[in-house]
Amino acid sequence: MRTRVLEVAVPVAIARGQAKEAESLADEMIAMSRNRARTPSISLDVGEAYLDKARALAAEGRATEAQDAARQARPVLAAALGDANAWTREAEQLAGGTPVASQAPRPSVCEVAQAAL
Repeated sequence: MRTRVLEVAVPVAIARGQAKEAESLADEMIAMSRNRARTPSISLDVGEAYLDKARALAAEGRATEAQDAARQARPVLAAALGDANAWTREAEQLAGGTPVASQAPRPSVCEVAQAAL
């Protein structure tokens, strides 16, 4: 339940200009998601948590650290959602140091199911 709250709280904190708080919440989300995941390397929740951390760090102007977090998110999101998914592409952009104009919406249940097939 707490993880679901964090999925909303991190983007809200970024939108409010509270990037440091968003980073702290993303760190909590990473720890919880990794602990709960059977296979963290393919867990959508783990990938989302690292992507949220990358977003928070980018909002703080900490580009190198944002790139590192995005590099951690990208392979996990690709495994969970596929290379063509908007979150995977966003992580790839952030990992390359390209600013992202807006965050992609959360993948739908259909997108997640299709990627799993």
